[in-house]
Amino acid sequence: MHLKPFILVILSLLAWTGTTVAQETITFRKTFGDTRHDFGNAIQQTTDGGFILFGLSTNDSPFNYDLYLIKTDYRGEKQWEKKFGDNTFQIGNCVQQTTDGGYILCGADNGYGEDSLTLIKTDGVGNIQWEQRYRMTIDRTVGRYVQQTSDGGFVITGLIGGSPSGNVYVIKTDAIGTLEWSKAYGGGKEFGTCIRQTIDDGYLVLGETGSYGYGSSDMYVLRLTNSGDTLWTKTFGTESQETGFSLDLTSDGGFVALGYNSNRNGDLYLVRADEFGNELWSKSYGGDSQDNGYSVNQTTDGGYFLAGRKSGGLNQPVDMYAIKTDANGEVIWDQVYPQGLISEASSAQQTSDGGYIMLGSTTSIVAQNPTSDMYLVKIDSAGNTSGIIGPPEDVSLTICPNPFFEIAYIKFEQPLGVQYTLLLYDTVGKVIREESGELYQEIEFKRNDLTPGLYFFRIYSGDHVLGSGKIIVQ
Repeated sequence: MHLKPFILVILSLLAWTGTTVAQETITFRKTFGDTRHDFGNAIQQTTDGGFILFGLSTNDSPFNYDLYLIKTDYRGEKQWEKKFGDNTFQIGNCVQQTTDGGYILCGADNGYGEDSLTLIKTDGVGNIQWEQRYRMTIDRTVGRYVQQTSDGGFVITGLIGGSPSGNVYVIKTDAIGTLEWSKAYGGGKEFGTCIRQTIDDGYLVLGETGSYGYGSSDMYVLRLTNSGDTLWTKTFGTESQETGFSLDLTSDGGFVALGYNSNRNGDLYLVRADEFGNELWSKSYGGDSQDNGYSVNQTTDGGYFLAGRKSGGLNQPVDMYAIKTDANGEVIWDQVYPQGLISEASSAQQTSDGGYIMLGSTTSIVAQNPTSDMYLVKIDSAGNTSGIIGPPEDVSLTICPNPFFEIAYIKFEQPLGVQYTLLLYDTVGKVIREESGELYQEIEFKRNDLTPGLYFFRIYSGDHVLGSGKIIVQ
């Protein structure tokens, strides 16, 4: 099963331990969860201006999960929640509001020993109206993305096949989930991640291929007819490994696709193409460490909003990451939204007030055990959660002396004049010290009770990261 990398990180950690929408832009940061692990995989703004959140949550067993559905108002305040499961491993990957005001959910269920693609239809308050499981062969079937179609039915894409091989899988159903047709595509090393109905009632599918293309894996885009016949296929990539996670149709009839490449450092990878799949341009975004892209949407100004995760490097925290570009893919702004040791955005969209909403997950270490929550962030059009422009990020700093015995000075290259918070981490990522104060141009860092060794720090001003680094105590 192709879980998001974030969930794989958490499983590895376990091994070693009726509202009227306001017209102003509302911003907030929220977490949701009432068990050891809760993950957010999909979000959509609803017709009442609120939000529907979908993912998974641990049930009675720490290694089993239920589907987890939450409805909030426009301020991110929880209105209701529902969990669906049978004490096995359920995965919730996508949610969409339907034309009747209810919701369609898709994912997978391995309660029968192998995965079955799961489709659940609820009413407007999360009560199940019907559910279907599709397992056409003895192989695994996983649903990654669902969309209601113009005829009132549903189309789903995902994976069919045994590990490690598989194919892109597409299912078309009627309005009550009865199967109309299903087809597999690819050469045995593929999976689907996103599907969109096109203006002619056909479909555009995004995924990954290891059978075709330039590198060992590439983005894979298929153009299908209304009955699922292939019109054309395209691959996008480089000599690195590329994966496609999110697709959006553009106003000129083309599309934009986002994923990431796994070269030595790794970057978000954005491709812009015309209606025939011809590449118009591609861009990479990121720093010196692995940065991943999971969601892209064309914005009302013709540009694009990208969301995912940004890594600070080895033994450094991973943060929720957003990028706003113009129509040519040039960066207008980018920002991180730290929460816990690891955070990311799995799903995002532009909101009716001109801002953006992002849903993902955040993980911290509590008593040497990882614990995770859904992480919901609402920002304004400039990427701020406070509505004001914050201080500069990643300002150059030096540490002197380093290593040190009693006192070290963290010095910034320019005067800042802000309130700061410094978090100190040990080598397994646990926060062992937090201190705050007013930062002009340097911080006096005292050893106090620290034992000799290597530590990592990150310095914040509000939501903004001013800098980070390593410090050694002798």
